Amino acid sequence: FMGRNTPAYCASLDFLLERINYERSTPLPYTKQHYRLNRMRRLLELLGDPHLACPVVHIAGTKGKGSVAWLLSETLRRAGYRTGLYTSPHLVDLEERFVVQGEQCQPEELVELVDLLRPAAAELSEGELGAPTFFELTTAIAWLHFRKSKTDIAVIEVGLGGRLDSTNVCSPELAFITSISLDHQQQLGETVGRIAGEKGGIIKNGVPVISGATSSEATAVIEHIAYQMNATL
Repeated sequence: FMGRNTPAYCASLDFLLERINYERSTPLPYTKQHYRLNRMRRLLELLGDPHLACPVVHIAGTKGKGSVAWLLSETLRRAGYRTGLYTSPHLVDLEERFVVQGEQCQPEELVELVDLLRPAAAELSEGELGAPTFFELTTAIAWLHFRKSKTDIAVIEVGLGGRLDSTNVCSPELAFITSISLDHQQQLGETVGRIAGEKGGIIKNGVPVISGATSSEATAVIEHIAYQMNATL
């Protein structure tokens, strides 16, 4: 695709890929020092809070969250809603992460979106919150793309965990938690219960949640969080 061979597109990718990328870090840190939701909130504030432009369905889980996100976005699209879908990681091209109406973002659109990000990223980098990470920037790109595309609803997949994930600054209409098992134990905890607690961090006060957790340990944690948050489970 010629759009990916242009200097502008290559510069946009370089701008993103030169950032700290915890998707490729080993071992992967997972603390408030590394995942700063205040930084993500400030980044979005500088961009005009695009994450508030349309309703959100938020999806976390160990396995199946990508499939659930795609199936749900297609269901909504075919029901007549203009739908955005944000998933990670991508297989070949970064633009796969940003989908509207079943079509991934075009290279030319990505260049425009990155250009919108640059001033906000520069301002953050000079402040006490520090430079935004690769995933923070790509998450912001998704919401910018959805706002520009005037989506009716956005389906957002968590990157890692849930509680401290950059996507967890949204105010969803509905939360999904898919199956829960041992994954990223160094970051999320050594037991299914602790991991469930991290995934359950996407549950918001009064917001309905659908859970696919089946183990008694995970189910008990999700039920407890939902009860605390007055969220219909």
